[in-house]
Amino acid sequence: MNDAKALRLSLQPLVKLCQKYCPKDDAAVKSMKDVPYVSGYSSSVDAMVATRSDIAHAVGVLSKFVATSGKAHWEAIKLIMKYLKHT
Repeated sequence: MNDAKALRLSLQPLVKLCQKYCPKDDAAVKSMKDVPYVSGYSSSVDAMVATRSDIAHAVGVLSKFVATSGKAHWEAIKLIMKYLKHT
């Protein structure tokens, strides 16, 4: 994420996260095993609680998918990180 392009919004307006982006089959679940979604989510929560209340909505939306995160949810975590880099 060090070389990531910075963003002005923590969760882009056109990003709609829902259950349909959760892994449905074994291959999708297996591909998400190595993705550090919970770690990225936890870092976002820590930042939100400590100093960054501006990301509260995005973190709240992503909290629904901690147990069943998919690639779209992981991309949203990365959007938050890019936003934090910008600010």
